[in-house]
Amino acid sequence: MRFSSLVSLALFAPFALAQTYIVDANNGPGTDFVTLAAATAAVPDGSVLLVRVGNYADFQVANKGLKILAEPGALLVSGVQQTSSSISGVPAGKSVVVRGLLWAQGLPTGRAQLHCTASAGAILIEGLRMPASGRLAFISVRDCEQVVIRDMRNDLGPTYLELRQSHTVLENCAIGGGLVVGSGVVQHGGSLQVVDCDLAGGFPFGTSQPTAVEMHGGELRMLGATTLFTLTAFAVGGTAGNVRADPSLGLSPSEFAPTLTVGFEAMPTLTTRFASGIATAELGGPSGAFGAIAIALPGPRLALSGADDPLWLDVDSFAFLAFGTLGSTPLTRTLSWSGGLVPGARTIWQGASLGAAGFAVSNPSALILP
Repeated sequence: MRFSSLVSLALFAPFALAQTYIVDANNGPGTDFVTLAAATAAVPDGSVLLVRVGNYADFQVANKGLKILAEPGALLVSGVQQTSSSISGVPAGKSVVVRGLLWAQGLPTGRAQLHCTASAGAILIEGLRMPASGRLAFISVRDCEQVVIRDMRNDLGPTYLELRQSHTVLENCAIGGGLVVGSGVVQHGGSLQVVDCDLAGGFPFGTSQPTAVEMHGGELRMLGATTLFTLTAFAVGGTAGNVRADPSLGLSPSEFAPTLTVGFEAMPTLTTRFASGIATAELGGPSGAFGAIAIALPGPRLALSGADDPLWLDVDSFAFLAFGTLGSTPLTRTLSWSGGLVPGARTIWQGASLGAAGFAVSNPSALILP
């Protein structure tokens, strides 16, 4: 089935005037920029950067919307020990998309960093990977309204997150672990939703007791097939915070530090994926509840009466895709996608359930369509 004309119009309209530029470190045919840093600084708000295979130094995106779409083999690499890229000041109603870059440093002990700061608009990060064994990646998110990080599994090098007063979603990510002395995710306020992720604490040393998630205030919601691993007493620790975990995770209260407020409840969980021209959304949740799946452009977080969690959908491009009863198998919708007017359509999918436990909203799932 193809996207309906209504959904297509809602997704395509904002991209009609977007300008597309080629970034090619090898200066091949059609190249507009040979460095990623020059491109991100020069192109206008709302542009698309298609990054060809090559080696690129750090980049900065400031005060505008932008899409950075990398071909397989595009490396964010430096000959020094550390790289540090940044996204800051994304205005409300704008989005920054970063998809498919590989992090690599010139030295075995190198550390890749991405800093997201002071942004009212949406930041969507997909498929960042570490191609070399033993390297460390670090992402910090500070004072950001909407950050989605998905499909980030640096199997050959651990990634660590620090979140401060931000609203963040992790989907299908592997965070933490290795010989680093530190917690996989450190959260200071804000909210964090974790879906189908593997979170691990680092190596305990001396008085350090790293956990998979270390909370110092804020809200943590854990869904799907998320796993937690730690070599210390608690999987989730810290000084304060409110935690909600789906019972399907199989976690026990003893895995949480007594300083945290912990509750267990069945919640709607939405996952998305794109392969071979097909976008797929699956909604699971409380058995017997009525479920629905919707799609839209990223929008401001919107609180709904009677729901614990907000919508992340732009109401002006909102369209329902599926309805049905939730049960042992998820509610599923598959849609064909043959490409938009410009590459990298940024979409947010979200579900909801209504049953004996009341009305609940799923996690948002960001899916970047080619």
